[in-house]
Amino acid sequence: MVAAAPPAPFRASPGAPPPPPSPLPLQGPVAQVHTLDERLCMHTRLTDEVAEAIIPITLAMVREMGAPHVVEFLPWAYVEYAPGQYNWHHPDRIIRHAEHQGVHLIARMGFVPGWLVPAAGEDHASPPTWSV
Repeated sequence: MVAAAPPAPFRASPGAPPPPPSPLPLQGPVAQVHTLDERLCMHTRLTDEVAEAIIPITLAMVREMGAPHVVEFLPWAYVEYAPGQYNWHHPDRIIRHAEHQGVHLIARMGFVPGWLVPAAGEDHASPPTWSV
């Protein structure tokens, strides 16, 4: 039996991340946050969470505390690992679980990819030379 080819983004180039595992099934109906203050927001760090089962547990705790919003750090370098090569697996799984818990996610992008950082001695004001 021949296995199906992985989705196109994961066949893109050598060094591309492996295909993601199947997503964890969502449990129960979509939840709703009951809050006394819509401005309440929690910072989370779920991007590097290895065990996907921890993500809905963490977001359920946020919801139960009455926080309708979370701020999640999404490293740009994790998503665009090479120029024009994207892997949205980690942000997608966090967003999926946040939506299911009824929590709004505010993405805080950061951590510039190494391929975008100017080489030593290169002028930071001029366009970068890509070294991929």
